[in-house]
Amino acid sequence: MATDKYYKAGKVMKAHGVKGELSISLYEPSLFENYPFEMLFINPGGGPVPFFVTAFSFNVTKNLLLVQLDGINDPGAASAFVAQEVFLASDALPSPKEKKFFTHEIIGFKAIDQQAGDIGIIEELLDLPMQQVFRILKDHKEILIPAVSDLIIEINREAKTVTVNAPEGLIDLYLNEGQNDEEE
Repeated sequence: MATDKYYKAGKVMKAHGVKGELSISLYEPSLFENYPFEMLFINPGGGPVPFFVTAFSFNVTKNLLLVQLDGINDPGAASAFVAQEVFLASDALPSPKEKKFFTHEIIGFKAIDQQAGDIGIIEELLDLPMQQVFRILKDHKEILIPAVSDLIIEINREAKTVTVNAPEGLIDLYLNEGQNDEEE
């Protein structure tokens, strides 16, 4: 599947109700608070298949989207989609505001710390149990910084930079790692 054409938005958790609705857990729910879910793509194997959404409700606090898909009208048909990834067309995504971002858009951005300056390129966004973490590479060294709004100062999409205010000593911990071992 061409990843630039589709955005992995979530996963079907279960069939819901007697009409065959699907309960979908969204990976980045706050970005979709006002998104008009008109079409979803589900990949049951062999490529993404488009499904028109006839009704939906969204609960950002529970991180759930409840959808009714055209042609899926009973729990049996809906249960075939359980555990399937859900995609949206990349060109239909809403524009994230302020410190919010889509995972795929910030990969390759330069990370700048308020104190340390240029700290490298964001290579990956790790989904850890407690929070997401930027995995940044600088001079073949890995730096991990929590990708939380409290630490993100600015996302400049034009300049392709993410400015952060990392906790004191965190960046030095990664960049100076191994130097003490060599000195002993």
